[in-house]
This record gives sequence, C-alpha cells and structure tokens, in this order.
Amino acid sequence: MTDAPILIVDDEEDTAEAVGELLARHGFDVDHACNGLAGLEYLRAHARPAMILLDWSMPLMNGGQMMQAMQAEPEWRNIPVVLFTADPDARNRALELRASGYLKKPCAAFDLLNIVDSTLRHPS
Repeated sequence: MTDAPILIVDDEEDTAEAVGELLARHGFDVDHACNGLAGLEYLRAHARPAMILLDWSMPLMNGGQMMQAMQAEPEWRNIPVVLFTADPDARNRALELRASGYLKKPCAAFDLLNIVDSTLRHPS
C-alpha cells in the first residue's frame, strides 16, 4: 500500500463514489476531482497522488487535455495514470497518451483492484 491517495478524476459522481468506496474498503486512501480542470487544481494544491484513475469524457477539460497538461509539468509527468472510461477507443487513447494502462467502464471490481495493484507495484 501507499500513503499517498489515489485520485479519481471523473464527472460521474456515482461512479467516482462507488470506485472510491471499493478502493477504501481495500485500504486505499482516495480523493476525487470532477473533471480535468479540477484534477489539475488538485495537483497544484495537494501532495502527489500515488496514481490517477482518469475518465476521458468530461466537461471543462477532458482526460486527454489533463494528461497533456500533466506531461508539460516535470513534477506531474511521472504520476501513473490509468485511463478509466467507457470510450470504445480506450486502448488507443491510453496508448496515445502514454497512460500506464486503461480499464473500460463498466468493469468488475476484481479488474479494477487488479489494475490499481499492478500500477502501484510497477508504475511506468
């Protein structure tokens, strides 16, 4: 486990809450931002998260725009990011953004916990 939280960046409040509760039940500290812009504000105001679960389609700033902004900042560039989205092109989007991985919504709890564990053990 890590002392740093997992940041969920997702505009779907129900999804973020369910994922956060699942991760918390498994011992993870979790924070939430409602879009990419709020995610960047979180990064400016808090210590580095252990990883980010990032939705693609969000208002104000989507996941791709947030990733581009993160890659421009040396202190954020190496934060592991898993694209967590219903986008049918999730795999290609994750490859384009050089994300640590991707997971398509909806997903099984096992798959979510597995990718979180794998990402935290072997960040790219």
